[in-house]
Amino acid sequence: MRCYTCGFSNAEGNKVCEKCGTKLNAQAPAVAVAPPKNQAQKTQMEGIPTMRGTNSQQPAWDLDTDEKLRCVACGHYPLRSKVSMESPCPNCGTTGEKKDKPVTNGTMSFSNLIFATSAAAPTTPKVTLVDIATNKAVEFEGEDVVLNRANLNPSDQSISSGQHVQLVKEKGTWHVSDLSSNHATFIQVTDKVAVEAGTHILIGNRIYRIELD
Repeated sequence: MRCYTCGFSNAEGNKVCEKCGTKLNAQAPAVAVAPPKNQAQKTQMEGIPTMRGTNSQQPAWDLDTDEKLRCVACGHYPLRSKVSMESPCPNCGTTGEKKDKPVTNGTMSFSNLIFATSAAAPTTPKVTLVDIATNKAVEFEGEDVVLNRANLNPSDQSISSGQHVQLVKEKGTWHVSDLSSNHATFIQVTDKVAVEAGTHILIGNRIYRIELD
């Protein structure tokens, strides 16, 4: 049975509308309609066929029709008549004209959501020195590391107690600087290495100074 208040189609035998809670009657309630006093009132009454208290030329709610009318904009169902300028959709107000903007139900889709991406935490540069004789590894952190006797080998008197070597990371590359008083810091050459005039080189157990023209 269709509810005369909201138009919802209820199951046969229901006493109360499942949608709006209105008590259902076997017959449509009689509506007293006063005759129009003038032509303007008559036009107004005929122009709003779904207004309560007026005569309507549309089929009654309790009549089942083969065509179920829906609003093409919002999908509202059921409708008494096809959406038009004279009978706009009671849900979204569209008249079916092309100039009408599409009506949305306001539901947000996942494409509308913006998920913040957490930036990766910066990593601290590390450098490790391995003693060839003992295979003991010592690890240091930071982009500027100063090595001395205390943090390398406290028992090695050949290492300066204050500052001996400085390791600095610049633009992704580590650089070494000698800070010792006797300038006793050397790097083993295993491939082609650039040298400058005045550079000292240890060959065997002798130190040489490189002179360039």
